[in-house]
Amino acid sequence: MTPLQQLCLHRGLRLTEHRRIVLEVLEAATDHPCAREIHRRAATGHRIGLATVYRTLNSLAAVGLVRRHVFRDGKARYEGADGLRPGRSSRLATASCQESRRPSPQVSATGWSTTG
Repeated sequence: MTPLQQLCLHRGLRLTEHRRIVLEVLEAATDHPCAREIHRRAATGHRIGLATVYRTLNSLAAVGLVRRHVFRDGKARYEGADGLRPGRSSRLATASCQESRRPSPQVSATGWSTTG
């Protein structure tokens, strides 16, 4: 059993082909892609529609395998939750520019808010 299968089973989900594809894209991501970008990356070599990517992201977020971050402009970006990428550090993002940084001791004084 693969680590992705174990994670899904632990969360009460079956690892379907589409879930595997989306999780693999997020596992390999070094950024926080939006659904369209996840679709673009997933569609390389796979037959998967944008609506399927949205449904898959929603089901994965519902069980905590994916984190959704929605910014002021309404655009959602995604990342794999803890366990998908062990050792991944938390990052901070501003709502105005959506720039992300690693946390610092002066978080409360800088106006940065945690994203995950």
